[in-house]
Amino acid sequence: MRDLLAERCDAIRAAPDEVPLDVTTGRLVDGVGVTLRGNATSSTRIAHAYLGVPDGPPLARLDALLTLAGAEPARAAFGLGVAAGANNWADTSLRSLAHPGAAVLPALLAAAAGRAVRWHELATAVAAGYEAMEVVGRALNDGVPRLSSQRAGFRSAALCGAFGAVGVLTVIGRLPVATSAAAFGIACDLVGGLTRQARGADSAIRMQAGSAVRAGFEAVALARAGVQSAPDVFEAPDGFLRAHHATAGSPTDPRPRWHIRDAAQKFHCAPHNFATALDLVRVVAAGGQQALVEVRVPQEHLDLARSSSAFPDTAAQAALHLRYCCARVLATGDFLWPDDIAAGLRDEATRARFDDVTIRGDEVLSARLEDDREVWPAVVRVTSRDGRVVEHRADHPFGTTFDDRVAEAARSKFDRDAAAGGVREPQRCREELVAAVAGDAAVVDTLTGIIRRESRVAA
Repeated sequence: MRDLLAERCDAIRAAPDEVPLDVTTGRLVDGVGVTLRGNATSSTRIAHAYLGVPDGPPLARLDALLTLAGAEPARAAFGLGVAAGANNWADTSLRSLAHPGAAVLPALLAAAAGRAVRWHELATAVAAGYEAMEVVGRALNDGVPRLSSQRAGFRSAALCGAFGAVGVLTVIGRLPVATSAAAFGIACDLVGGLTRQARGADSAIRMQAGSAVRAGFEAVALARAGVQSAPDVFEAPDGFLRAHHATAGSPTDPRPRWHIRDAAQKFHCAPHNFATALDLVRVVAAGGQQALVEVRVPQEHLDLARSSSAFPDTAAQAALHLRYCCARVLATGDFLWPDDIAAGLRDEATRARFDDVTIRGDEVLSARLEDDREVWPAVVRVTSRDGRVVEHRADHPFGTTFDDRVAEAARSKFDRDAAAGGVREPQRCREELVAAVAGDAAVVDTLTGIIRRESRVAA
């Protein structure tokens, strides 16, 4: 697999005209918005203090990171990765369970800041990063049984992020295939990340994306210095995949699969195991009924949540509590936004709807999840006060496929994220980014200019 990853990334670099630019543009815009919001969190402030970034408003600190990237890209990549992963808000693959945007976008910003790299090359780097992360993530979590590595306690986003960063650097750094292959192998020795963590803004889990991206930069630096890795480091009996409970085989075809198309846009700030159910609950909320709501999900999705039946006490508990998340969506009628999670703890309507919700693990849905790798199913059964029963079913979350409704929701998501990150004119920021893409401009430098302008306005 080590050599295959390098060959696929090199093939993507050699075929820029095949990169799906519409999808790649969407990934860029979403990743920037997610990073802007995450940059304003207390966990990112902790990471910036660790890096020695002067304290100040979020945009000023982000500007300092992008400046740092010119001299120390690996350190800057850590801070940018923490921002992108802080809210568990980046896009998600239903096959790998990775969050590619939380690694690929920070790697891109750290690698290209101040280098006037045009969009066509940046887009190719993004596609390579997504490809590498998805190949490794599917090997970890898309075998039989499904989600095997995640269920063993390993967090796919943490394990796979370094490989996404190596993919980005393979293109931006124009690495020879042999150097890229060595770096992919070296990264196996540098990554880690568990699902079992402390809960709260200071939890180590909020550092995982940053640590993963930094590990990718370090792996490339070591490979350039001449360090070698075992060619079978992934698939050997004592290799990376078996050590992390992978049950899928390694792919053999070096041709790109353009896995960037496979990531789902995220619209609920909760584990993606909940997303389909929350979308159905949002449909119920739109009907305005004060009804009893039974939510059924695959048992595996419920097991991974580790939530109790009691109303949560803290935002950290609430974010992993499917019953609470459903009650919050019933109360707001909206997607579950990052700032909604804590707000609902003090909201009487959310507490009242909590008593209306029951959660069930469903073995039939578990069987579907195992048999069909394209589904992420849920069922919501609504019983009105007069005894009428209606069922709602869906096979995957909103945002898994792209259409006009998803595009509109994505624009709204960016604008809200950018505003939460301190941007005074989020729509203008978004439009300038899209215009830079359309003009094949140096998009990272365009973004840096936007951040500096907005930072001055805020000051």
